[in-house]
Amino acid sequence: SPDQLVRLALEGSLEEEGFNAFWSQAAANTQSDVLTRAVSATLGFLDTFPPLANAWAPRFEEAVSAKAGGVRLAARMDLVLGRPKPDGRQTMLLADIKTSDIRENHFDEAMFYALIASIRHGVPPYRSTVISVSSGEWTDPDVTTDRMLSVADDIVERVNAGVAVLTEHRPPKLS
Repeated sequence: SPDQLVRLALEGSLEEEGFNAFWSQAAANTQSDVLTRAVSATLGFLDTFPPLANAWAPRFEEAVSAKAGGVRLAARMDLVLGRPKPDGRQTMLLADIKTSDIRENHFDEAMFYALIASIRHGVPPYRSTVISVSSGEWTDPDVTTDRMLSVADDIVERVNAGVAVLTEHRPPKLS
């Protein structure tokens, strides 16, 4: 049951020192709220997705990184289905799962994941999306060259801004 899955995840999380310190000091009502939200998110996931067949090679919390010039791009995707194919077929679906509603920046987040996966594996994913388990909505999952180039342009702009601040060519701006 979802409750049992959450309790098993809790047991595993208690092995992490930081979480264990939080959990052992948290009041009973805080622990109850965390468990309730986790069960709700788990049910939202189960209600949104079909059963994940082993043939889809499902992976959760998949860390991916790729180097582009002197910059390392990294992300942790909530769900990856499929595997990169050496023949160039686009077979992977990347998904970031949110318990909140879809926001404007979520589309760019999905394309950022697609860009990193494309650089890392040499072939773009079939789809990349952010999915809200609370509303059942998702961002447009189509991965195109233009969309990834737009995200790459944004990354270059952010790196240049970071370098300008670090080299004191401009003061930082609160955003």
